[in-house]
Amino acid sequence: AKALAGADSVLFDRLLPQEMLDMAPKTAEMVDVGKGKELKTEQAKESQDNIDDELVRRAKAGQKVVRLKNGDPFIYGRGGEEIDRMRREGVPYKVIPGVTSAFAAAAAVGIPLTMRGTSNCLLIVTGNGQGKTVPFDLMAGLGKNLATVFYMSLGSLGIICEKLRSAGVNLPMACVEQASLPGERVIVGTVDTLPGLVEAAVPPVDKACIMVLGSVAEWARSSSPVVSEVSDGDHPAKR
Repeated sequence: AKALAGADSVLFDRLLPQEMLDMAPKTAEMVDVGKGKELKTEQAKESQDNIDDELVRRAKAGQKVVRLKNGDPFIYGRGGEEIDRMRREGVPYKVIPGVTSAFAAAAAVGIPLTMRGTSNCLLIVTGNGQGKTVPFDLMAGLGKNLATVFYMSLGSLGIICEKLRSAGVNLPMACVEQASLPGERVIVGTVDTLPGLVEAAVPPVDKACIMVLGSVAEWARSSSPVVSEVSDGDHPAKR
């Protein structure tokens, strides 16, 4: 809040609440740099380069610039790329830590990502590139002791679940959307069923959702009704 209050310009991403943007002074220039559509690799690189250029240009012009992101800027947020550019350009900067959506969204809907006797390991991966970077063999080896959070995986959910089944993994899986916001929704199923449940969801699931895989996904609860294959009687807290 303090950084925003003193900003000359704010370069912000999509999905930020208006209440947060309103913390900037009315004299600040608000620049929407959110990537609202799917970009190919070269397009994404060009878009990010443009953001870096703008940060450097404004800072060297003497402005107090806030680069406002969701969650933790260093977890799939390109924060590392941006501060690398600042370092190379000799631009001083300060990082204000945030809470990544893997932790915030899971906690908001009651999923304990680590839990004694249930989930001893945690893996965070991206579903970009049709799941090519997902370590399926590792996940199969750790089995029920592992909780995995998938970022940016809505478009590749079917392929990821198919590869999980091929690796012998068929655990509970949850899709968490707009956690803690009025539109919060949780869809709970398994590796076998979640793609179909998500595809059938009305309204369609927003691509900014996360997926949680593992026994702990059954703990999902929401302030709104949960679309679930796990009945209250089957909830792990009652076992």
